[in-house]
Amino acid sequence: MKPFNQGYFSRYCSVYSTLNALQAIGLKLKYNEWQELYDYIIFSISCFEALYELNSCGASHKRLEMIFHYANEWLEQYLHQKLIYARPYWNVKLNLAELTENIKQQALNAKVALIRVKSEFIDHYTIVKRII
Repeated sequence: MKPFNQGYFSRYCSVYSTLNALQAIGLKLKYNEWQELYDYIIFSISCFEALYELNSCGASHKRLEMIFHYANEWLEQYLHQKLIYARPYWNVKLNLAELTENIKQQALNAKVALIRVKSEFIDHYTIVKRII
């Protein structure tokens, strides 16, 4: 399956990068199951009344953790699997060499790095699963 593509500009890169991370670490779902997971995340966010914030501002790190939480709920309920995630560099700025080395280490352990690129011009979540 190809990575999920956001298509036109939207603020859902946090949701798509979460789904892409799950796919990158080997989660195998049928297309309709991916759609159910996506719908569950969006519905859960809207119940929490955070969908407006996501649509207008994108996702903060707190909203990303909320997305992980809802993805984990779905995985536990329907697949009896658990999503485990960590934020090892909270409030730490890494230079490019440090970031590259960290991603290489994650890849060696069959893990994925979900990163946020943020500046005054861009705020985007994406995944990196290997560096060659």
